[in-house]
This record gives sequence, structure tokens and C-alpha cells, in this order.
Amino acid sequence: MKTRLFPFLFLLIAINSCSKNDDSNNEDQHEDDTIVNDEQAPTIEANGFLDVIETFTEVSVEIEDESSVSTKILHNGIELVTSAEKQFNVTINPYEIEIGATEFVITSVDEFGNETSRTFSVEIKHLLSIYDVTEGRTVLNNSKWVFVNSGDGQQLAVKQLALGVNKIYTDEIVEEEEAIFTEVIYDDGSSSSDFDDKQLTLHTTRRPLGILKPGFNTSNITEPRYEIEVKLNGVPFENSSSGYDAKGYNYGITEVSGDDQQTTLSIKHESDSPILIRTNALASRNPFFDGKKENYKYTVISPKANETELQIEANELVGAEDNIQLTLPETDQGVISFYRKGYIKTQDFENNEYFDVYNVSNFDKTKQLDYIDLPVLPMFEYYVNEVNYRKNGLVYYSKGSDDNLDINMPNWQASVNETDLGYEIIANNPEVDLYALYFEKIESEGNKFNVKSWYIETFEEGEDYMSFPKLEIPEEIKEQMTDNFFKTFSNFELTAISAMDYEAYDSYFEIINKNVSFDYFPYTDVEKYRMLLFPLVSEEGKSMLQRFPWERYSSFKNH
Repeated sequence: MKTRLFPFLFLLIAINSCSKNDDSNNEDQHEDDTIVNDEQAPTIEANGFLDVIETFTEVSVEIEDESSVSTKILHNGIELVTSAEKQFNVTINPYEIEIGATEFVITSVDEFGNETSRTFSVEIKHLLSIYDVTEGRTVLNNSKWVFVNSGDGQQLAVKQLALGVNKIYTDEIVEEEEAIFTEVIYDDGSSSSDFDDKQLTLHTTRRPLGILKPGFNTSNITEPRYEIEVKLNGVPFENSSSGYDAKGYNYGITEVSGDDQQTTLSIKHESDSPILIRTNALASRNPFFDGKKENYKYTVISPKANETELQIEANELVGAEDNIQLTLPETDQGVISFYRKGYIKTQDFENNEYFDVYNVSNFDKTKQLDYIDLPVLPMFEYYVNEVNYRKNGLVYYSKGSDDNLDINMPNWQASVNETDLGYEIIANNPEVDLYALYFEKIESEGNKFNVKSWYIETFEEGEDYMSFPKLEIPEEIKEQMTDNFFKTFSNFELTAISAMDYEAYDSYFEIINKNVSFDYFPYTDVEKYRMLLFPLVSEEGKSMLQRFPWERYSSFKNH
């Protein structure tokens, strides 16, 4: 049985009792064993009262006595709960208790008046979150901070993150079970001798209190150990650009060169691992790759560790035997991109062991792509596709497998209302899981180029979470910045609203926990993701997000 104590918000009671059938059977077996007198006081066992309670903590209570009992739990002399059960669990919420030393008292009285009490002394802290910062996320000249606010905008904590495990605490009482977390990365540009570029990036989400935000796992990410020169004979090197590309989870091109007779690709790789070499859609050649099967060529190599050079003839680069013809929707001309990755087996999704198979982009505003041919290669069991295009001033991004990619832009509507206190998104789209606001400001003068962006991802479809308070950057963070341009929220420009649908996830926190773990597109072969961007600035002033919406977490992914 579970009981919630509404008068006392800082204690959540969960009582697990034995079944009534067991009690009934027990009474039948012992109906003649009536206890005439019991002089023994109950004994109390409690597990979970730690020296320090800093987040939601479960305490198990067990009472032993021959007769029935009534047990109370008190805090500072106030009765919190009374139970007739001999076993129950209590979840203590420390966030509504003042920090510091305090006591909990458990008192149990049996039906004959025998009484026992036990006192548990604990220290109360308010742990807001734990950040695990790994070495792979530290970059020279960057400062990374987190500041935390309550739902109404009250500042709770500010902390500059260091390498390792960082615990963020507040002395304030927190009445909600969640808070607003903003991550801040400030690059002061001191690594560049030629430019004075500075960049400020903020990312805001709602998250439950006291949870660990995992760091990026770099243990399975290693630099490829070997390098090989692949000479493509009969493939001219035109306009200082290679007509072929090779990129995957453990290989990539480091340098390209050549002449009018051949192209040379320098590729870093792992021994005996396959390397897919295929048509490069971004090559500076005329005509550009149009995505059609007759213009796509590839080959697969698996070089040994001791191989340093490999010759491939032009006729060894062949087209895919099987293709899927994909009809493209009508779009604004010159603004569509398509990417296709291949996976050899199912578990490769979890390890992100992908092969870049195909990409095509149309930047020519005089042409419209009507269809493309998606290559199906023998080595891959699964594919993940990404499409991004502009239509009627909106930007659409979708990701999915061959079976569930939704290439057609949804008919969602959204707008934003700004007040003196905050922002409210006006929308009613049942398919949408969450909304976000994107703020940006850019200034440049000579060699000076300053960019600041703030991505606020706290809005959930429904009445409760469609508004957000205006926040200010804390003074502790402003002191680290040398340019006043970065020190205020007031000169940010609201540039876009985004609406997102994750088919495989049902709740905001399920989605956001994936995002804040740096798994922005958690993926299996059955998932689907859609995002529709509503620009709030003109074409000429369009933001980085509108041009490259899939890169909106790039600053956090790379630090």
C-alpha cells in the first residue's frame, strides 16, 4: 500500500504490506492463540538513514512485536506518518527541509502500551545534480559552467565544472521535484593569433533533482592507428577536390591530392576493418552529384596494418546493384540535403559504428531534385537516413530507417508570446513531444567575430510547461567574460521555434535524459525523429540553427 502525505510535502510514504489473504489464513491458523498480556516493547529496525541525506532517499522500517502496533515517524517533533503496518518504506525528500543537522524519530507502541523509540541523526543537503566531466570534453580556452534555477526563475546555484565528478548543491528550499539547468560554454578565442573570435553557447533543459548527468564515454573512442594512400587511377583530381569520399566510425580521409590522371586519398583506419570509398556529393566538379544511381560509384577495401599504398582502377568503382528510388517532396529550390549511413549489424546502433554511404545536396536555386536513388549495398543490414529541406519558409529535418523515414513536412503550427517576465509558446500539436526556443546574436568588426546562442528546450506539449521565465546570466559567469556583448540576455534575438517528435519516447524526461547524455539522436532501426523549425527572422538574417539544424548541440558534443 502506498500513501502520500499531502500536509507534509517533504515526506513521501510508500507502505508495502502483506496481502489480506495471507493475514486471513494466519488468523484461521491461530484464532485460539490469543495473547493475554505482552510486556515486551516493539523492536525497530530502519535502514536508509544515512549520515548525509542529499537527494530522495528510501528508508525501510520493520517492527517486531507479538501484538498489533502503531508506529509514528516524527521530524522536529512534528508527526509525519502513522502506520499500523509492521513493514513499510519511506522516501524522504530533503529539498523541503532546511540544510544542516536534524533528527528523525520513529516511535512504535503495541496494543498493550509498550513503547519503543529510536532517533536517527542526519545532515540534510540539497543536491541538484551530478555532472561527470570527462577528459574528452575539456578543450583549451573554454570555460564550462552550469547554473540552476527554480521553475519561477529563482537562481539556486552556479558552478564552474572541473574535470571529474562535480556535485552541484543549493542552500535554498526547493518545492518542486525538478529544476531548470543551463549549461554554459564560453570560448574566449585566445587560441587564435589571427582573430579575436569569441563564442558563448547556452543550453537549457528541465531535469529531475539529484540525478547524474553522464559524461561522454570516450573509453571506446580511439584514433585510428594506421594510414594508407589509396590511388584512384583514371579518376582525375579536379578543382582541388576529390570526387570520392571515405568516412566512418573508425576511418576517415586526412588529405587528398592528385592530378588530371589520378586522385590520391590518404586514409587513417584500423587494420582489417572495411573502408567504404564512394562518390563525394560535395566535390567541386561540374556537374554536381545529383543523387541518381547511374552517377553513384563505390568500392570496399580492408587494408592490413602493414599496407601503406593501394592502387584502385576506375573500373573497380562500381554502381550499387540494388537501389531504392525515393520521390522528393516539393521544396524551396536549392535547399535540400540527404544523408545515408549504413550499419552491418543491429548492435552497431548502440556503438555508433556507422559507414557514411551516401549524401546529396542541392544548393542550386535554379534546379529542383525530383527523386534520388538510395544505394543498397550487400555489406549492410540496416540504414539510417536524414533529410533536411526548406519549404514555404519553414525548415524540416527528419531521421529514420528505410521503412519509417517521414520525408513529408508535417502541418504543425507554433508561435511565441513574449512578456516582461518570460515566453509562452502557443501551439496545439498532439504529435509533438517538446518545443524549443533558439536565441542568437552575432557581431563582427574587422577580425573580431562574436557569436552567442541560447537554446531553451523546456517546453512540453500541454498547458503546464508551455511558458518559461526570462533568465539572466549569473554574475559569477559574467566576470569571466571580457566583452560586454556576452554579459546580458537583453540583446539576444529570438530567431526560431522548433517542434520535435520522438516516436519511440513517451515523456519529456525520457527524451531529455537522452539529450543531456549527449545521445542527441538515440537510435535503433525502428525509431523515427522529426523536427520542424519556425524561423522568426528574415532569409537574409537567418541563424546558424536554420542553416544547420542538426548541429544545434555541436558546441556541447565537442567539449
